[in-house]
Amino acid sequence: MPANTKLKTDIDPNTTLQISRVFDAPRALVWKVWTDPVHMMHWFCAGGFKTLSVNVDLRVGGEYCFSMMSPSGSTHTAGGTYQEIKAPERLVYSHIWVKSCTPGAPKEGRNTTVTVDFIEQGDKTLVNFMHEGLDGYPDVESHRGGWTGFLENLAGYVDGRTEVGAEELVITRTFNAPRDLVWKVWTEQEHLAHWWGPKGATMKHAALDLKPGGSFHYCMDHAGMEMWGKFIYRDIKSPERLVFTSGFSDKDGNIVAAPFPGMEDKFPRQVLNIWTFEERDGKTIATGRGMPIDATQKERDFFKDMNASMQAGNKGMLDQLEEYIASLA
Repeated sequence: MPANTKLKTDIDPNTTLQISRVFDAPRALVWKVWTDPVHMMHWFCAGGFKTLSVNVDLRVGGEYCFSMMSPSGSTHTAGGTYQEIKAPERLVYSHIWVKSCTPGAPKEGRNTTVTVDFIEQGDKTLVNFMHEGLDGYPDVESHRGGWTGFLENLAGYVDGRTEVGAEELVITRTFNAPRDLVWKVWTEQEHLAHWWGPKGATMKHAALDLKPGGSFHYCMDHAGMEMWGKFIYRDIKSPERLVFTSGFSDKDGNIVAAPFPGMEDKFPRQVLNIWTFEERDGKTIATGRGMPIDATQKERDFFKDMNASMQAGNKGMLDQLEEYIASLA
């Protein structure tokens, strides 16, 4: 079935929401960021919310689930099953609110259907979005506000771009230790103080609140310079996945510009970090992916140019972690 270039007119406005929007990005890119959970983490939430987690099994019959946190701190989770996938033209999937992304979690509300058509318009992309099966006009209008926020976030992420992910920092290290131990040293304050930070740095202060929306606020001495930093946790799935934003901060926990001359307006204030931990033959493969979030093109370009330097810095830090884990054996 070809993608719809126009919104339907033969719908019941009391049960169906339709939104149409043109994005200043090629269709392949818009499709990619709508179907890749790493990119969905940057925008897949209502306006003013924060994406906490996104799980995607992109196949007909596969499931997706995402959680987002409201400005007040409450968590909202939804998911469903892919019914039609025609890359890069169309997605059709069910949508229902759930208690959590745990398989078999209780469902809440109505099981509805979302159809997204991606229409190529030169270098731009027209997206026709339709949400069917809603529970009356007030429900339609409530979802209009929510989905409009999603599309605003998407525009902020893709408009003016021809590619995403080129600036991504990818790090992999295999540790000769079981996954539970590796997870422990990543998520407990007393262990983080022994290895987190540039090689040779000394942790002077640490405060950890390990929960979605919680933080790790720390201060370290590096070559005589005092540096403050902060994680804000988004998704914690022990012992498999850890998602958090990271950035420089002040002593009060406010995110600030990089404290290095010449980098203040170039280095992104926040980086989205996704770390996964896979156990294999008694060892643990840790893979980290880092990308600027809410960043300007200038910041994204600078982050990309810093890739080799950051690889070297992370190597030194993970060397420290490897030595520390060995000391615990």
